[in-house]
Amino acid sequence: MERKLKPILVLLLAGFLSFTVKAQEEMTENDVPLIVLTWFYKNYGQAEEVKWSKTTRNDQSMLKASFQQNDKKVTSVYNMNGEIMEESVLDEKPVIPSEISDYTSTKFGKVKIMSLRKITKFSHVGTQEKDIFFELLCKQGSTVQSVWYDTQFNVQGDDDYSDLASN
Repeated sequence: MERKLKPILVLLLAGFLSFTVKAQEEMTENDVPLIVLTWFYKNYGQAEEVKWSKTTRNDQSMLKASFQQNDKKVTSVYNMNGEIMEESVLDEKPVIPSEISDYTSTKFGKVKIMSLRKITKFSHVGTQEKDIFFELLCKQGSTVQSVWYDTQFNVQGDDDYSDLASN
């Protein structure tokens, strides 16, 4: 029975890996529709080291740009109509609001701040901010904690990511 399962598992794993590769396919800027590029350069004129990929979210094809701007790592995601759907800005030298510093000190004790990510979800018209939230990664010993909060500094939750501590 065990011998029969191995080929099936190998085929399943190969299928999963091929789906994963297709889920995020690298592209050149020449492959990106003009409507997306126009919006991108209008709003991210200072972008450096831009990398494009095609991805799938909720069975919808999306285009993703990953780049550097103002010493921050930025990712923006667009639908095929050129509308921005999401933006993520990673700051590895963040200024942390006192409300969040107080929360992390009380909950976890002394921690090292690793990064702060601001995530903005846009409405379907692609121009109005719909939801904004933040993820703070902090490290205490071998434990990495993720703290999620909104624009009013209300903590939405926290997670333990100990497996990230070695990175």
